[in-house]
Amino acid sequence: MYYIDNWLPLYYCELDSTQSEALRLISSRRAIHGNVVISDLQTSGYGKYNRLWVSDQQDLTVTLILQIAKGYNLAQLSYLSYVTAVAVANSVGNNHNLLPNQDIKLKWVNDVIVNGGKISGILLKRAEHFLIIGIGVNFSKKNLTDITISSINSYSNMFKQQYLEILLKEFKIIYHHFLDYGFEFIRNMWLKYSYEIGSNIYLKNLQGDIYGKYLGISNQGEVIIARASDNKIYQNDEYNRIEKISAASEFELL
Repeated sequence: MYYIDNWLPLYYCELDSTQSEALRLISSRRAIHGNVVISDLQTSGYGKYNRLWVSDQQDLTVTLILQIAKGYNLAQLSYLSYVTAVAVANSVGNNHNLLPNQDIKLKWVNDVIVNGGKISGILLKRAEHFLIIGIGVNFSKKNLTDITISSINSYSNMFKQQYLEILLKEFKIIYHHFLDYGFEFIRNMWLKYSYEIGSNIYLKNLQGDIYGKYLGISNQGEVIIARASDNKIYQNDEYNRIEKISAASEFELL
């Protein structure tokens, strides 16, 4: 990967999706390392497995475009999911006094949780020699039937443009830490925010649904889960094998 000298923002009043626009820029050879695609309104946003991402004009929808240096493999690129998650967590946390004294957690692999509700989602894709990182941050309050949502406006009156400046600054810092010190440095930062290590979890994975006890993440960015031989969820000693699942298994290639 390459260092970021300056961000190069591209502003739109309305888009179907900032990620879709980033892909169009790449396919038409107009994308530049450091581009930031920003839209006031996103009408067809999506997350993992093409799930609908519900947003309105108050919410932040942005996609970062980074050029990939030669030699980076899929596992190494997946580390950027952790880089982005830490940047978002730092940007809403006590570092900038946006949501002071709130319970901010990171849930593998790409959810940012505030007081038990999802406030941000992250989606990585590789397209040609670029990596695109989609970030959605909820500013408006929403009532969804299938997920608990948190929002910036529940705790702060900050405008999304002000927050975007904080987020881009924080991402650049964490990203450069990654380039300078490697993934272990980022892993330690991520684990400080980690969601309920030692708790029972259900993981919807591309290889199938997994149940077990969450033990953290490895030095290679794999989620570590203690599992039972029958893949059922238990309370204590029935977990008899350890499994590691790479974040790259959640990665989308185009």
